Formats: sequence, C-alpha cells, structure tokens
Amino acid sequence: MDKYPKPATKQCTLKILEQLDNYFCKIEEKKDLFQIGFFCSIKYKNKSIPVLITSYEIINKMCLTNKNNINIYMNKKNVEIEFGEARYLNKSSGLSIVEIKEVKGKKIKFLELDDNLYKNDSQIIYRRESIYY
Repeated sequence: MDKYPKPATKQCTLKILEQLDNYFCKIEEKKDLFQIGFFCSIKYKNKSIPVLITSYEIINKMCLTNKNNINIYMNKKNVEIEFGEARYLNKSSGLSIVEIKEVKGKKIKFLELDDNLYKNDSQIIYRRESIYY
C-alpha cells in the first residue's frame, strides 16, 4: 500500500460533500441536457481571479452569441452570473475558463488551488499524497 495515497478520512469525505454542494454548479444547455462547472480562484500576476471552469462546448456557444451572462443551478436554485474580461477557451481540450463578476445576493464559494501547483514539476510534490488532509 506504500504506492498509494492514504484513504480519505471521515472529515475529508465531509469536506468533499460540502464542496460538491457549494463549489459546483449545473449549467443547463437544453431541457434535460446539462454540463457541470465549478468555481475556482486562479492566481495570475499576484492577483486572485474568480473563474468558472466548465466545458468548452457550452461556454463557447454562449460567447459566440455575445452573451455576457449565464444561468446556473446551485443547490437546485437558479443563479445568474456575469462574465468578466478574462477568458480562456480551448476547443481541443474541451475546456473553458471564464472570469466571473460578483453575484448580487448570492455568495459563491471558490476552490483555492495549492500554491505548489504553480511550481515546475508540481506533480512530484503530490506523488502518493492525498489532496485532502
């Protein structure tokens, strides 16, 4: 078992469930067809940028129609978020990262990336380590 990370503890499992409820959202494309997205803060030039990370397919369609907002579902509640200026769209990887503005009346939580992820060869740091502690 030395080759594998330690199993998640009960506290880790509770943290994962809390994150699923508060950091992830459902984006409905059409009736009964949806994508999943999550909120994260990305550091860039000593600034923390709040972003929505999701499928290229759904965000690209909205960007092409010049919409500047999107309706999402968090905990079965409809919330409208507005896009910011920063956008990263990559068709070949199927990834969209879009800055979002503050949502009035709704507190969105953002996953924080470990600072070690920004270092070269960061995968070595996490070898056989659990991402939850």
